[in-house]
Amino acid sequence: SGGDADRAEAVVKLKAELGNMEHAAKFLQQTQTWSVQSAKKVLEVRRRFPRCSVPVALEVLRRNDEDPHAACEMLEEFRQRIRRSVSAEWDHFLHQGEEVFVAESALDTCDWDPRRAFLFARDLAIAVKKTRHLASQAVSHPSFSNQRFPIDAV
Repeated sequence: SGGDADRAEAVVKLKAELGNMEHAAKFLQQTQTWSVQSAKKVLEVRRRFPRCSVPVALEVLRRNDEDPHAACEMLEEFRQRIRRSVSAEWDHFLHQGEEVFVAESALDTCDWDPRRAFLFARDLAIAVKKTRHLASQAVSHPSFSNQRFPIDAV
């Protein structure tokens, strides 16, 4: 059918961007339009935000008149909002700069889904705080203060 031929042509056109036909076909299927132009815009967004899911990238592009640069700016603002929300959970058990790690971990865990990102970020910040608190209570030796537990170990 014409639809199958069009899809096959789209896969061939996108193959160079994704390395092989299987990846190209899966990626185009995720866009739900089989549009090479749309897929290339999503890829442009994902170059800057690799863990952003295809549906989120498509929605951000839609909200920004299909402009990848504007979509990336919107995602960057979203990243900053997540970081600020994590900062609100900070106290002496969380160290300066760790909000970046917590926010990025939360965003990556939920594929940048705005319906879940704030909850993931808050829950992760609280988990780090509680883990450090428990560790500082369990270990009384001064060399094991909460300073000795880096964020990626907690």
